[in-house]
Amino acid sequence: MGTAFYNACDYWCDKCDHAAECPVCEKTHKKGRSGDFIEDVKESLHEALTMLHDMAEEFHIDLAGIADGDEEDRISRVVDTDPLVILSHDFALKAHKSLGRMRPFVTKEMREFFEDLEWYHSLVAVKTHRAVRSLYEGFTEDAVDSAEVARKSAHKCITALTRLGEGCPGVKEECSILGRTAERIRVELDRVVPGGGENRP
Repeated sequence: MGTAFYNACDYWCDKCDHAAECPVCEKTHKKGRSGDFIEDVKESLHEALTMLHDMAEEFHIDLAGIADGDEEDRISRVVDTDPLVILSHDFALKAHKSLGRMRPFVTKEMREFFEDLEWYHSLVAVKTHRAVRSLYEGFTEDAVDSAEVARKSAHKCITALTRLGEGCPGVKEECSILGRTAERIRVELDRVVPGGGENRP
């Protein structure tokens, strides 16, 4: 996984091969969660900002001089209109709708695949967006790590969609279409992100 655990994390510690050496997992399980999603997000954001300020101080970086609103807006516009970002976002929205249609038909045997799709479909979009943005901002290591999570998530979705399509004939065609879209995303990530695809599933 390398050293950038936060960038390479899919946050499903129970299914991760790196949980034993991962500070994200250790922190999550040692500290636990409050049960209040908003409070957990606020606390996590506060910790991240504290770490950012500590690191900036350590490396003598003036954070006040970094924010360039015009440049940020330009990068956001470019990233938000990037074809791969649009494709991954479209995939996540369609997969989310399909999950709602599938839910009543999911059997005990299909439950694990349904849960995989439910967990990973949004990570495809989120981590693809982050990978593309990091490329535009010049953060290659973060782009590679984020693309690897997006690629892994797409692979999990493809497997889940294949099995769900087999087990739920009523949604077989849409599972097939979504699976092909997820594969396109994987292929494009390999093309777009330097170093991408070296450790893909």
